[in-house]
Amino acid sequence: YPDLIRRGHVHILQTPLFRVKNKKENRYCYNQEEKEKAIKEIIRGNLRGALPDVEVDEHMTAVYSKDTAYMDDKKPYLDEKFTMDDLATAVFCNRAYLSKAINCFSGRNFRQFANFYRVNYSIDLMKKDPHLKIMELAMMSGFLSVVTYNMAFKLYTGTTPSAYLQDIIRGRRRERLSR
Repeated sequence: YPDLIRRGHVHILQTPLFRVKNKKENRYCYNQEEKEKAIKEIIRGNLRGALPDVEVDEHMTAVYSKDTAYMDDKKPYLDEKFTMDDLATAVFCNRAYLSKAINCFSGRNFRQFANFYRVNYSIDLMKKDPHLKIMELAMMSGFLSVVTYNMAFKLYTGTTPSAYLQDIIRGRRRERLSR
C-alpha cells in the first residue's frame, strides 16, 4: 500500500470533527480553528447589514439615537428577558421600524445589538472586579447562559472572556468596544 499512496492512487479521507449549522446550511469542520471561523461566518451571515432598499431619514436617525441613549442610560439589557417589544415601547416606536433602524445603523439584529451592550457591560465589570467568575459576569450582564455569553464575547472581542480577564489581571489595558 505505501507505494500506491506515494503514487497518489489511494486517498485517505478525513472525518469531520465538528458540524456547524443553521437553518440554511451545514458546514463540516476538521479542526477547532475551522469550527470557530464557520461559526463567525454563519453568525455574520445573519447580520442583515445596511438594507439596500431602505432610505434612512431623519425619523429613523432619531429613533436610533433614542435607542442608544435609552440603552446607555437605563441599561435594560441587564434583564435577561429584555425584548425588542420592551425597547419599542420605551422609545415609542413600532417594532418593525425599530428593527430597521437598529439594522441600518448598527448592522446587527436586535439580539446582537443587545448582546453588544451586554459584552461591553461585562468588560466594565471585569475592570471593576477582576476576581468575578465567568458565570457571575454572564448573569450580571444579562445573558441567559454562559455559552451564549462566551459566543457573544468572542464574536465582539476576538478572545474568550477568561483570556480577556487574565489580560486585565496581568495589567494589560483593555478598552471598551466601539459601536
